[in-house]
Amino acid sequence: MAARFDNDVWVVGGAGHVGFPLAVAFAARGMRVAIFDIDGDAVAGIMRGEAPFLEPGIEEPLAAALERGLLSAGTDPALVSASSPTSAALVPAA
Repeated sequence: MAARFDNDVWVVGGAGHVGFPLAVAFAARGMRVAIFDIDGDAVAGIMRGEAPFLEPGIEEPLAAALERGLLSAGTDPALVSASSPTSAALVPAA
C-alpha cells in the first residue's frame, strides 16, 4: 500500500529568496506545499499572505495558494520528517 502524505512537497528554508518563490510556484500549480523555516516572523507573515521580502508579482499566487489550502508554513522541524514524499532543502553557504 502506498504511503499517504499531508503534503506533496516540503521546502526546508522556505522563507528565503529561493525557497519562498519555489514554494509558491509549486502551490500555484496545484501541489500541497509546506514551508519549514526557523524565522518565525517570516513564517507568520507568509501565513498572513505577506511575502517576507520584495518579490514582484507574488501577492496574487500567494493569496490564492493560502485560500485554496495548498500552502502552509511552520517552524517545527518535527513536521518535516514524515509528512511529505519530497523535500527541497535550501541551505545557505557559510
